[in-house]
Amino acid sequence: MIPFRPNSAARPIVAGLLALVIAVAAAALPGPSAAQVMPGTGEPAAADAAAQDAALGPLLDALENPETRDRLIAALRDAAGPDAADAATGADPAPAEDQTLAARLAASSVELVAGVTGQITQSLRDIQRLGLLPSLLTEDRRARIADEGLDLLLTIVVTALIYRALRILSRRLRLGMRPRDADLGTLAKVFAGQFVLRLLSLVLAWVAGYGLAIFVLNDGTPALAQALYLNAFLVFGIFSLVLTVFVSRHPEDLTFSRLPQVAEATIARNIRRTVGVLFYGLIAAVPIAQDWTNFVISRSLRTVVLTLVAVMAVLAIRRIAASLRAERAAEAERAAAAQTVPEPGAETDDPGETLTGSFVAGSLGLWDRIWPPLAYLYVAVAYVVSLANPNVVFELVGRATALSALSLVAIMIGLRLLARATSRPTLPMPRSLELALPSLGQRLSTFLPPLLVAAGLGLFGVAVLLIVEGWQLADVAGWLVGSGGDLMWRIASVLLILLFFAVAWAVLSAWIDRRLSADLPGQAVSARSRTLLALFRNALSIALIVFGGMIALSELGIDIAPLLAGAGVIGLAVGFGAQKLVQDIITGVFIQLENAINEGDVITVAGITGGVERLTIRSVGLRDLSGAYHLIPFSAVDTVANYMRLFAYHVEVVGVAYDTDLEKAEKALHEAFDALKAGPHGEAILAPLEYHGVVGLADSAVNIRVRIKTRPGQQWALGRAYTREVKRALDAAGIEIPFPHRELKLPDALIKRLGGPDPSAATG
Repeated sequence: MIPFRPNSAARPIVAGLLALVIAVAAAALPGPSAAQVMPGTGEPAAADAAAQDAALGPLLDALENPETRDRLIAALRDAAGPDAADAATGADPAPAEDQTLAARLAASSVELVAGVTGQITQSLRDIQRLGLLPSLLTEDRRARIADEGLDLLLTIVVTALIYRALRILSRRLRLGMRPRDADLGTLAKVFAGQFVLRLLSLVLAWVAGYGLAIFVLNDGTPALAQALYLNAFLVFGIFSLVLTVFVSRHPEDLTFSRLPQVAEATIARNIRRTVGVLFYGLIAAVPIAQDWTNFVISRSLRTVVLTLVAVMAVLAIRRIAASLRAERAAEAERAAAAQTVPEPGAETDDPGETLTGSFVAGSLGLWDRIWPPLAYLYVAVAYVVSLANPNVVFELVGRATALSALSLVAIMIGLRLLARATSRPTLPMPRSLELALPSLGQRLSTFLPPLLVAAGLGLFGVAVLLIVEGWQLADVAGWLVGSGGDLMWRIASVLLILLFFAVAWAVLSAWIDRRLSADLPGQAVSARSRTLLALFRNALSIALIVFGGMIALSELGIDIAPLLAGAGVIGLAVGFGAQKLVQDIITGVFIQLENAINEGDVITVAGITGGVERLTIRSVGLRDLSGAYHLIPFSAVDTVANYMRLFAYHVEVVGVAYDTDLEKAEKALHEAFDALKAGPHGEAILAPLEYHGVVGLADSAVNIRVRIKTRPGQQWALGRAYTREVKRALDAAGIEIPFPHRELKLPDALIKRLGGPDPSAATG
């Protein structure tokens, strides 16, 4: 057999049918005889109960009149004697100060047990009094119940059917409107659209029900039972509308929670069932029972409704907790299955993100463990208070429930923020701002994870304060108005200050990144600008951290004057004790101001020549031709030779043989220069060849010097190319490039003795 599970639209019909069946059955049942007695209670049977009910009328009238009520209370006190008067005025026969702690605990325990026992007994009596219902219904009441019950049933059926039809129509209008991966603006529009459609369906169904009750079933005025039901229908509909903002049973609905659909459906279904019975029972069924019968029956029905709601709430908590545990376990299994071992050299997770993820996972696990006991405790307290003192149920339990619901919303949002903090969130930026400062979004996104974690923890704190204030565990409002409010304001001010400095750092750093980028239209970034902007960014970061921290400490009420004085003393001590460091910094400042060194330059400092790879306010890092890295403090720099300023020269010294025609050699050097200029290095040449002529007579060569003006940094590559062209030109002209050699001259007599030719004969 398939179990009957009415949907959301059919539940009001079923509830109305049950109420009508109970009323009609009670009207049709014959009343018991006067000799019958309620089993197990010893109370008089229906006739005596009816007589008692009739006698309660004058007593209720007397209690409703303030004058007669006061006279009755005074008369009862006089009749009870001085002991009762002392008890009424609050006199304590045994002062609490004279009792021991054990005695006070024992008295409190006895009082608690007695209260609970009495409440259980009273609840059982209330339930047993429902058996008096047939005897209390006169013929007139039965006729009224039959007449108004039929109108109530028609109102329930028509209102529920209209609401169901409108919900189906609105759901069809929302088909295809679940773009979870769309942008924020589209999601907001879809969310607002489905909310408006649901609200419109609810209001139209409620108005149609009132129109039916006023103009069709009655003559201009709806019956009390119809008005009570329609009010309960509207209240429960509004609650369901708010609930669907967070969880929904239908997969096409867009919700805030982003829980798996199975968990959403379980939560929504159980909450709707429990709250539906509560609202329709207390707002509709109990007042209708009081109107159709009397106060005793309505109170008994109220006890039954509250007991049923408490049992349903406990079962709902168990189902929801089990569903969430199953989803957490399935998610953990999926994460474990998808986890892979990173390859060697691959990028690993950021330690900060790993720490945030562990913290969020721990928070979620702790919340999964503590919320079911808290929910059970809430149900128990609300049930006891609702039964023991119905007069304050809406003032205490209603207010506590509303604030507890707000705390749950805060906790859900906090959990959502914590989960978002582990997914590397990015901050969307306007297109114009993204074009002006491309790296601003990335820099601001670095602050999102800690901000989201702080916001989530703040919402947890707000949830705790709401629960404490709702259940009156402490005077939170008074604390916030007093010292607590001042503390909260100071903390909020500190957070705003830190946020301001963080945003300022991100904006200025993004501007510096934009200035340092090589794709600026219409201008190139010089080495000096790149160096100064990098140093400015470091100094800016230090300044923002120092000033932001000082202002935050001052806002918290900490006197920063000793900190400033201590910083001055420490700075003075460092100045005396680290003279070399101070000299490094001062020399570095002047070197930067004079634009002597920039990153990428080729310089000679302290006898070392190399390219500048790193430049700080204290030292310069060089990489020489052999690849060695030299870190040179500025205190060791006496002279800076920079080969990268404005222009450079390549100086070529060519040695030719002594018997070489110098004009022919000069022509060959110019031909080599022309060949160089026509090649790829021609754009680096800034001026014609400078021919300096003969600059020296060496042992075996005549030295001729030429000089070529080039762009800075191009002199070495261009010089190598020109030397190659000079070799080709001299070879083509037949000019000897001499190499070192020695000429040995011997006496003529020695030559003849050695058997050589006669020098004189050779001469002759």
